[in-house]
Amino acid sequence: MGTGCHCRSRNKLVDIGPVKVGLLSDTHGAYDPVAAECLRGVQLVLHAGDVGNHGGHEGVLQLYAKGTCAAILAVAGNVDDKLDAGGHQMLPDHRLVTIAGWKILLTHVVAPGPQAKVDTSAARLLQLHQPDIVVFGHSHKATSWCEGGVHYINPGSAGEALVPL
Repeated sequence: MGTGCHCRSRNKLVDIGPVKVGLLSDTHGAYDPVAAECLRGVQLVLHAGDVGNHGGHEGVLQLYAKGTCAAILAVAGNVDDKLDAGGHQMLPDHRLVTIAGWKILLTHVVAPGPQAKVDTSAARLLQLHQPDIVVFGHSHKATSWCEGGVHYINPGSAGEALVPL
């Protein structure tokens, strides 16, 4: 954790152990080989949503998995289709994962910055799961801050998907 960030003590949950983790968000259906190359050497990539663009998320995730040689966990963003033709959920709205004792909440919309109001749905998730780290996207702007013992990280949009909002 960065200087000045005092996150609460590590949680005693099922732990997948120490791994090198890469972060992605807001790829919007685009695969960027330069972004994938930057993530080479990580064992796990957390994708914070807007993987595709009303379809295409599976292809993007497969390309990043191949390009990074890493496992990928992703959540749905506001432009990702929520259900397939059969009505089954394609990507979850959020994921909770524990890595090396740190409880990480992966979701798409949280807040644009440390002084901003947290999205209502995100506030419920934060209260329910009480994570140490929150990885999110949506704003296309890379940022991080600590508040209330929680480290918030937005990796910004990846590669060609870098579009100002």
